[in-house]
Amino acid sequence: MDKPIRKRVIEKMEKLVTRREVRIPEGVEATVNKRAVTVKGPLGQLEKDFKHALVTISLQSAKNASGEEMKKVVVEMWVECRKRKAVVMTIVSEIENMVIGVTRGYCFKMRACYAYFPMMIEAKEKVVSITSFIGRRERKTIELPSGCTIDNGLKDVKQPFCIAGTDLDKVSLTCAKINQSCKVRDKHKDKFLDGIYIEEKTHLDGIENEF
Repeated sequence: MDKPIRKRVIEKMEKLVTRREVRIPEGVEATVNKRAVTVKGPLGQLEKDFKHALVTISLQSAKNASGEEMKKVVVEMWVECRKRKAVVMTIVSEIENMVIGVTRGYCFKMRACYAYFPMMIEAKEKVVSITSFIGRRERKTIELPSGCTIDNGLKDVKQPFCIAGTDLDKVSLTCAKINQSCKVRDKHKDKFLDGIYIEEKTHLDGIENEF
């Protein structure tokens, strides 16, 4: 009778440590101060603090298959369960997005769609203003966060415009604010399609993104 019980207890035992690595490519510098990670590359510098997570983040060096020395960021968490493992994977994804951001950048192309009332979109410095949406007189304004830029493709409303930056969170949040500012709630969404939508997700080097 003891064997099945012992086997059941061993199966329910939690894993002691979860370890994930992020390789740092050439031309990119990474520093770790406790749980604050800073990544510096050709397009700029990004810094994020993961002090809310009970993890250990360290910068280590190792050799690749060709014998060259390379650096990697190691994220570890002790006494792992399924929910804590998700936190580790989230931090690893954030660091990977930082590395891509400082090397290739992010560019989200958006397009304005309307059936009858042409809307006006203007960008001055760090503020995007939208007027004449479905014939309304109110002006909708969205402030661009630091590190995000908008191109000069706003001369023709029918042409797509690009929200670009190195921080994926800021770029996607800006696009979400622009999309939600033109959201109509009292119309049928299958018939009324006026608004501003994301058309394409690319990098600053023009290569289409995989996500």
